[in-house]
Amino acid sequence: DLPLLVLQNETLGHLAAPGGTRILADLIAQFITLETLPIAVILQGLAVRLASETNPVGEQLAQLTARQVPLLICRESLAELHLECTLKDGRLVSQREIAETLLKAEPIYWL
Repeated sequence: DLPLLVLQNETLGHLAAPGGTRILADLIAQFITLETLPIAVILQGLAVRLASETNPVGEQLAQLTARQVPLLICRESLAELHLECTLKDGRLVSQREIAETLLKAEPIYWL
């Protein structure tokens, strides 16, 4: 089964940006290099800050969407943080759609 990748923060672990964001970008790049593409990537919580082309993870997210991996971006998180999505291939979704996606997926990798 293909994994679902859920990003909840703009960095990996407890590392602060920009270093933690660069390490997150490198980890996502490894999924691409290993040709283990997730069925989808969800950005929620602080990770919606990555829904901009001007961050270190933007290139990797664009590579995933170019390979037909859906990028689902939490609409409620964007609203709560007063942000807008500038990634052209990201799709804004509700918490309901995120919940439905989570219920169908296995395994789920939380980053």
